[in-house]
Amino acid sequence: MVSFRRLYCLLLFTALLAAGCRRAPLPPAEIGMWYWHTPFRVTDQEWQDLKAIGVKTLYVRAGTLVTDGKEIKLILPQRWESKAKDVVLTFNFHPGLVSHMEELSTETIAAGTLACIRDARTKAANAGIQASGIQLDIDCPTRLLPRYREILDRVRTGLPAGETFSITALPTWLASKHFPALAEAVDFVVPQFYEGRTGKTIHEIAPITDPEGLRKGLAALARLDVPCYIGLATYGHALQYDGEGRLVSVYGGLSAEDALRHPALEPLSSSPVDGKGHPTADPAKAIGEDLLLLRAISGDDRGRGRGYGLAYLLPTPLMVERQMAAFRAERPSGAKGVIFYRFPEPGESMTLPLASVAKAMTSTPTEVDVAVAFKVRSEPWSLIGTDVKSDVPPRQFTVTVVANGDAPSKASREAFELFVLLDKPGLDGVAPGDFDEAVTGSMADGAFVPAAPAHAQAIRFRRYHLLPGDRLRSGLLLVPADGARTVRAHWTAQGTGGFRVFQGDIPSQPLLQPEP
Repeated sequence: MVSFRRLYCLLLFTALLAAGCRRAPLPPAEIGMWYWHTPFRVTDQEWQDLKAIGVKTLYVRAGTLVTDGKEIKLILPQRWESKAKDVVLTFNFHPGLVSHMEELSTETIAAGTLACIRDARTKAANAGIQASGIQLDIDCPTRLLPRYREILDRVRTGLPAGETFSITALPTWLASKHFPALAEAVDFVVPQFYEGRTGKTIHEIAPITDPEGLRKGLAALARLDVPCYIGLATYGHALQYDGEGRLVSVYGGLSAEDALRHPALEPLSSSPVDGKGHPTADPAKAIGEDLLLLRAISGDDRGRGRGYGLAYLLPTPLMVERQMAAFRAERPSGAKGVIFYRFPEPGESMTLPLASVAKAMTSTPTEVDVAVAFKVRSEPWSLIGTDVKSDVPPRQFTVTVVANGDAPSKASREAFELFVLLDKPGLDGVAPGDFDEAVTGSMADGAFVPAAPAHAQAIRFRRYHLLPGDRLRSGLLLVPADGARTVRAHWTAQGTGGFRVFQGDIPSQPLLQPEP
């Protein structure tokens, strides 16, 4: 029989063991964001969106370091047009400088880097920027990590006390025996778990994010137990492939919406992808990136480029949700938070809008929504000198759409459609204005059927990729004398991934101006 004392000790040991295996709660994750373009300009609305996301620190590219083979210089310096607190000045090494890391002495690289940092810090301070730290972004070959450590030691001795000093890191470094020593040289490291792979053909396109790679990386960081932040993606990119489907290069020409408008490009598909880059119709398998594929149906003036392909990987709010879910589930004890790449440039569609990121952080559904307004003007003078007798003069009107939702639409030629419906057929003219299409027709059994303007009772406007904040105004829409007297509208929008459809109705409104 087991004595009471022995039983008590056994139970106590079991309780202590269970308590030791239970992970202590971690403090709330800190949120940062890289700002990579120039000039540095943040609007009041963007500051509000950053606050909603939880961003406290901006990691702003202050310049790019290059070399002529002898000394270090800074190019593409940041232009500061907004004041800000808690900014980490970030300096990236040009690939040419990285290739010289073995040839140049560590003293030369460190001294040149420090000189550029001091100059950039002074200019930032004069512009009202309160810098809280310095960060280096260097894609150093793994075999040179010991040399990189020497450079970091020399740079750190020249930095003032009170500033944080950090570096970005490639996920491949985590397996190196030199990584722990490298991490000791800085206050924290930021492994960037995105764009670590690129498919070599158009049939094996790799997504920006890598869910499996992120989970493995988080597990590796848990074992290493180093102070870190986790670099996550909120952006997309485009790739160009030749006629045989082989990867040519990263593509920086047309935006996705401009590519959809281009007469020489034929859309092939637009679909969400899974972790391997394969199209999927299953929301549970989607990782939050939409793949838009197009093919060139004609070449340049020399016939070059025909048959080439373009692949756009477009970010969606689900991209943030998936990455944050993995981070929260597998967060290493040394991980202080996450840093998102990147702050969107004005008017771009390859980076997720800040409002979308804010909703995704709390897994709140995002929506495509619009406000629609008509503006009407009569043209009674146009009847002068004609045989037309009518109590209703010709009129011209415009329709304006403002995208006031917090998410972009899917990217396709049917992404957003606005149907302007008249109570009587007949139009003298239609112009698309800011829309991508304006086609006249009629509605039959709920379907739009194209028709000549004289017989049309509807106009179908399209926008191939609707972004939050877009403001679209049609050209003049001309109604003949004794034509339609009222107008109404209906709109539909496909959400990212095509998983949701949004729609709305605009009630009937008069097309006659009231008497003065």
